[in-house]
Amino acid sequence: MRVPKSYIRDTKDWEEIQYRASHALQSAELNEQQKMAADALKGIGDSILSDGNRVAGADINVNKDTGYTTLTAGKIYIRGRVREVGAASFTIPVVGTVMVGVFLRERLETELQNPALRDPAPDTRNYGEPGAARLLAHLEWGFGGGDGFYGVYTVVDGVVRDNRPAPEFDGIYEVVARYDRESNGSYVVYGLALTYLGEESVLIDSVPVLHQVFSLAAGKAHVNGYEVELPYALRLKYPLNRDLQLVESEPSLFTPAANGQMRINTHQAPLVRVVDLEITEEKTVSLTHGAYSGVRDPLPDTAVLEIRSVKQGATTYQAGIDYTLTGALVDWTLSGAEPAPGSTYTVTYRHQRKVQPSGVDTTGFSVAGAVPGTLVLVDYEWALPRIDILTLDKHGLVRKLNGIPHAYRAPVPTPPTIQIKLATIYQNWMAGPTVKNDSVQVVAMDDLRNMREWIYDLYDLVAIERLKTDAIAKEPTSKRGIFVDPFLDDDLRDQGLEQTAAVINGELQLAIDVDVFDLTGTPKLLDYTLDAVLEQLAQTGMMLVNPYQAFEPIPAEVTLIPPVDFWTEEASNWTSPETVTISSGTGGNSATLTDTRTEITRVQTLEAQTLRVREVEIRISGFAPGERLTETRFDNIPVEVVSL
Repeated sequence: MRVPKSYIRDTKDWEEIQYRASHALQSAELNEQQKMAADALKGIGDSILSDGNRVAGADINVNKDTGYTTLTAGKIYIRGRVREVGAASFTIPVVGTVMVGVFLRERLETELQNPALRDPAPDTRNYGEPGAARLLAHLEWGFGGGDGFYGVYTVVDGVVRDNRPAPEFDGIYEVVARYDRESNGSYVVYGLALTYLGEESVLIDSVPVLHQVFSLAAGKAHVNGYEVELPYALRLKYPLNRDLQLVESEPSLFTPAANGQMRINTHQAPLVRVVDLEITEEKTVSLTHGAYSGVRDPLPDTAVLEIRSVKQGATTYQAGIDYTLTGALVDWTLSGAEPAPGSTYTVTYRHQRKVQPSGVDTTGFSVAGAVPGTLVLVDYEWALPRIDILTLDKHGLVRKLNGIPHAYRAPVPTPPTIQIKLATIYQNWMAGPTVKNDSVQVVAMDDLRNMREWIYDLYDLVAIERLKTDAIAKEPTSKRGIFVDPFLDDDLRDQGLEQTAAVINGELQLAIDVDVFDLTGTPKLLDYTLDAVLEQLAQTGMMLVNPYQAFEPIPAEVTLIPPVDFWTEEASNWTSPETVTISSGTGGNSATLTDTRTEITRVQTLEAQTLRVREVEIRISGFAPGERLTETRFDNIPVEVVSL
């Protein structure tokens, strides 16, 4: 944007402008010198920061239910300069991906808009004369994009996905990211486990659309060398976009039950919609013979398969001799007998008829009215199985990549190299999808050390088993019908029966059951009275800091007690390990038993299928006198609370 008569030439490859004596100064040279300085500064700035990077402040808060967005004042790097932006608030869509950023607004200002731009120096020949124009630029918060828009935040379904601190040295970060990427690849540090919550109807353009709802736990990952952290769990909603396949004319032999209906389970499931259902129905109707002999009498149905009988009173006419079926007509052109013209006779015939199924579910439907032993033909649509994956990119954006549907062997999609796979979603559409959290997890040094020790122990166990096998081969446990157990361990016990005894130190003893009590709650104290140790009773005066009470209400503080629930579930196949832990010795009063045992067990971490049920205390503070609590929500789900 340039004002008329403001000249400037291409300054590419210009190092400096050298002014010469006795040569006039050009206005273009001043403009070019200004541009060269700005380009040099922009080159340095772009090597450290990128357009849209936050330098200070500029925080965001989005209400994921209403879309109301609040942004604070701050500084943002745009086009070679750190520019200030004021606070703002607006409402954004809560469905889909929305870019929230700033618009760079520019305008020219001359002495016509601002008289103060005239020469302010008195006693000069140029006093009050117009001079150079000014190019003004400022930032405004906005969303969506357009001319002069620079994205700062990415908001997906009302949740901010890119909320990292402002970068300071992108060049250094790139070096570290390249080293991490080439040595370790992408991996999850902790968390980021996916859980399926259920289905939910979402209004899109005033039309309800069924969505699958997932919960992605908070966590941290290194994606393509860049650290991405989700400080809180995300509630993800994806449309239930099933891939349908049409099956035509699937046959079933009609065998009715006592109520006259037959349950038909389709070959492919889940069944989404029955398109067409045809049965063979037998019907008896009365027809009036035509006005002359040899006429063809039409039947009331078109898809006629065969005529079972034709009767008039006690007379039964023979097919192929007296009449024949031509299309949907009773043809009397044969030379045999026929009813008198204008008389009435009855015809029993079978025809194809389209009917509506009943009791439709995901596996099949029920049908009635067909002739036993005849075919039932059905056209239906079913949902093809599919395998989807959930990925995360370096900007914190979570994507669900749909796989290729297949009836029997659906392939697992491969994530792009710049994204990390968090979980695999197996869509069979019969019930909720099966979620497998199979992301690449970081392995701690302690785990590597334990794995090395386990490998050494494995070699020892293999050697011991070889010795045991050799000993058993030479000296079997059962000799001459007598079973011998030295009670060294539980190897010779029947694992198919419940074991109520324990083997300890070569002896068979009664087992000891262990009950673990979770001692929680606040500490119990004796009654006490507070004594003042130090008091300040003197005062000099007071003044109102904010006499007009001009401030926003302080939001209430809500605290969960406990904020995190930890519990341990133990499973033991034998009672011996628990009993040997409790037992301290046997025998006389002077007997002493010291036993040191190191056991390496298999450690496995699994996602809990369900959380245990427990009471949670909600402590709320900061309410004004008389203020009422109208609703309580946990994970955006209404819950009932009981006051203590």
